[in-house]
Amino acid sequence: MSDEILKQILTELQTMNQRIGALENGQETLGEGQNELRAQIHREFAEVKADLRIIKDQTAKNSELQSPVSDVQKEVEELRLDLKILKRAITNQ
Repeated sequence: MSDEILKQILTELQTMNQRIGALENGQETLGEGQNELRAQIHREFAEVKADLRIIKDQTAKNSELQSPVSDVQKEVEELRLDLKILKRAITNQ
């Protein structure tokens, strides 16, 4: 082989080496980005889980309060009816 061909092969090998190095750097950067994305997703899921726990607790408390509120509403309605009956009784005398 001539020196010119060997130089051309060496140049091509150097170019390929640079390209492979660039690809390796790109893969490393991509891997770091994926790790950061995973960590961010993990944090956000943890936040969503915490929010969901709060909502469940609030729903349970609201359900517990709903029954007494309904009872009070019924009692108020009964008292209105009693008051109406008393007013009619007083007015008819």
